[in-house]
Amino acid sequence: MFYKYKLMLSFFAVFSIALSVYYYHHFSKQVSYDYGRVPSSTTAVVHDYFLGQIKPILDYRCVVCHSCYNSPCQLKLSSYEGITRGATKQKIYGDTRLVAAPTTRLFIDAQSTEEWRKKGFASVVSFNDAIPSSLDQSMLYKMISHNRDSKKIDGQTFKPEESFNCPLTSGEFDDYAKKNPNGGMPFGFPNLQDFEFSKLEEWIGLGAPGPNPEAEKIRLAPSNEAVAEMIVKWETFFNSQNNKGQLVARYLYEHFFLTQFYFSGSTADFYSLVRSSTPAPQPIKIIPTRRPYDDPGVTPVYYRFTKILDTIVHKTHITYELSDEKMKRFEEVFFGSEWEVPNSLPAYSEEINSNPFIVFEAIPARARYQFLLDNAQHFVMNFIRGPVCKGNIALNVIDDHFFIMFVKPDSDLSLNYPKLVEKNYSYLDTPAAGKDSVGKSFYGIYDRKQSKYVELRQKYYQKHFKRGMRMDDLWDGDGKNPNAILTVYRHKDSADVVKGPWGGIPKTAFVVDYAILERIYYSLVAGFDVFGSVWHQASTRLYMDHLRVESEDMFLSFLPKNKRKQIRDSWYEGVAAEFKASVKNKYSGNEAESEIKFSTDDVKKEFLLNAFNNYFSKEVRGPIDNINCCEISKDGIVELNISTQQEFENMLKKFANRSASFVKYFPEFSLLRVKMKEGKDLVYSIVRNRAHSNVSFMLFEDSRLKPEKDTLFFLPGYHGSYPNFYFVVNMENTAGFLREMASLDDKGIAGFITKYGIRRSDTRFWASSDWFNNNFFENHPVEAGFLDLNRYENY
Repeated sequence: MFYKYKLMLSFFAVFSIALSVYYYHHFSKQVSYDYGRVPSSTTAVVHDYFLGQIKPILDYRCVVCHSCYNSPCQLKLSSYEGITRGATKQKIYGDTRLVAAPTTRLFIDAQSTEEWRKKGFASVVSFNDAIPSSLDQSMLYKMISHNRDSKKIDGQTFKPEESFNCPLTSGEFDDYAKKNPNGGMPFGFPNLQDFEFSKLEEWIGLGAPGPNPEAEKIRLAPSNEAVAEMIVKWETFFNSQNNKGQLVARYLYEHFFLTQFYFSGSTADFYSLVRSSTPAPQPIKIIPTRRPYDDPGVTPVYYRFTKILDTIVHKTHITYELSDEKMKRFEEVFFGSEWEVPNSLPAYSEEINSNPFIVFEAIPARARYQFLLDNAQHFVMNFIRGPVCKGNIALNVIDDHFFIMFVKPDSDLSLNYPKLVEKNYSYLDTPAAGKDSVGKSFYGIYDRKQSKYVELRQKYYQKHFKRGMRMDDLWDGDGKNPNAILTVYRHKDSADVVKGPWGGIPKTAFVVDYAILERIYYSLVAGFDVFGSVWHQASTRLYMDHLRVESEDMFLSFLPKNKRKQIRDSWYEGVAAEFKASVKNKYSGNEAESEIKFSTDDVKKEFLLNAFNNYFSKEVRGPIDNINCCEISKDGIVELNISTQQEFENMLKKFANRSASFVKYFPEFSLLRVKMKEGKDLVYSIVRNRAHSNVSFMLFEDSRLKPEKDTLFFLPGYHGSYPNFYFVVNMENTAGFLREMASLDDKGIAGFITKYGIRRSDTRFWASSDWFNNNFFENHPVEAGFLDLNRYENY
């Protein structure tokens, strides 16, 4: 009998070892196959329990929804600090706050778990910080378990509940689970794989430990000695001892406070520029002001570079390289001419802080404008694709597709006739100047100021700039800088901006001068408070309406005088919009006749094509968009067989930039993967451009949509942060994909999605999501970040 037990025990021992070996190799294989990104190539980090085994799961399954201000319950799982901070019931979006809310910026507004608890955040790994974590006391564990327990069918349609739920106690979770049977995590997506669930279960059961001391030291340190030396060099540049250097540093900080820097020669890590009360080499103590221009309350202020510890996500990843060449350019632009700071540095004053024309008056305006031009895409991206993460305030004031160009410094009134600005500083205030209350920040005050400035600028045009606009009044990028032409794509409440003209001739275009560009930046970026009151946010949106009109009217100044009203009226259809355009937003460009000669009736198209083909150099214009811009047949006839990338793109031309019935079945931004038999798979962004009768008003946007005029663009690569849907098709099946797309109707859409699409609940979803993220990182290592799934749709 004993012998039998001994044999059984031996068998189970061998079986257990074999099973352990299997799961070890299975887990390793899964991780290496599913996750292409690792936190660091440093051995100590890769083999750290949290950073090497837990964080990749969180990045690919959780961070894709929990990484920004719009994270449900403000739960940011993109760093260990965010995990330990936990969640809160306090809303950032969806509230009509009458007063500004306290700021809750991770790494800035509190530095310890205890401080976050005082601000209303609760643990998600244990319902009580004082009690060691156990699975039944973890909201995070309960959420992922709840998803496993729900009964979902592969491919079923699923629409996540839109109610705001943050169960932070065990009792609240039980009630939540009853009311939301499909409300587990990942929310509305397939379950975690078994090994992922088991690993998170193990980690939470161990008390959710963070990085070990050795790995933590590496995590916080610069990636290599060269980067450490560059940080010292750049901190020395920013912390000059003379007044000129300090004023320039303040200007640069206010324009770079959202930037994610990397240093030449290394893209392993990214850094933020912060204001600290301590100099190097002391530990950084961030000065947590609400806005970058607020009084820091300490003297002196030190500008320091702090390593970004969050997982990189594309929606907040606005990158900028710092190099020796860039430092030379800064010195040339800001210190290459003679100027002095009179008496003393400007004080931090609520009356002037948000008005850069006053604060930085001593810095030549031409230098400031040249700096913005040199880096135009970067600064436009700050308000087009900034870390607000739900940019409807900035974005429902613009059309879905337009170009941006810039006035040449030599032709800019505000630079060549400085009295226009100097005598009218107060007229250049934005709503960011007011205190956040109905009496101080509401729109009317700044509406009147803007109108007065436009009126005075018109007088300057008539007196000092009597000639009409010429092509060479546009900044040509100095013959080499591709920032001279930008294209903006709006995807409802998110957007993207790229260098060069993409997507065919748009409905409208901007031409921006220094006064417009600086006011847009200080209104929508430096001065915008995501925690602000409804008055602040409404004022910001309404003021941007004026800045859009100023930019459009500057563009119209280049067109024949007798065509301007007709074109302008086509942008503002509807009685209310027409009234506003003719009374409130009167034409504000140059009244003189354009000096450009035109030979066709479509003067907008002629001007833009002439600029792109004959005025801007090829180096500035960049590659030609051969899919969406071309004058070809839109008959929709598809060849029977498509086998190459060129053949596929030739067929896409027939459907791109075309109003058709199939367009309405596509969301704002989709990603298409074309699987190749040989070579790398292809990626295209399918962008839906929604037509509007006008974008003049803050509310009821849906009532101004014109879906019969919507079009699709097919753009190589990634042109958005929030994919609404994934499509996957083999190259040999692309002809069928396009034919079925062209004939889509209400009856056929479900079958089309089943055949080519990836629904939220599809068991293939995570494999597709992982592939797109890994492909993005592999092919665009600087610009890439994890794509956000908060707006992923279902059919």
